[in-house]
Amino acid sequence: FQYITNKFNDPQWYAPHGASLQISVRSQHAGLLLLEFDYGVSGQGSRYTAKLNVKGQSGWQRVTLPPSDFSDGVGKPMETWGRPEQFSITSAGLWHGPVPAFRNLQWVGGRFKP
Repeated sequence: FQYITNKFNDPQWYAPHGASLQISVRSQHAGLLLLEFDYGVSGQGSRYTAKLNVKGQSGWQRVTLPPSDFSDGVGKPMETWGRPEQFSITSAGLWHGPVPAFRNLQWVGGRFKP
């Protein structure tokens, strides 16, 4: 499975300075997810990925990630959120069981700079 959004490329969804990304996940089975920010879908750009181990349980799991939890292809951590073109969530491999549910993708904390 793969979920993709371009919402963070819209000014109303720009990340505040110092914010973290938060999302809630519900999955019946444990597994590894890849969360990716793509900065250059239309050309030569960077991609930053975070790995998220999901527990198999019936309730919602709230996860909060700072930019430093994301790294590029050579392991360099992301310093700031910037202006990504796309954000995606995929399985790191074959997913066992029903596809996880996601909700409340949002920025938490931080402040807007003028």
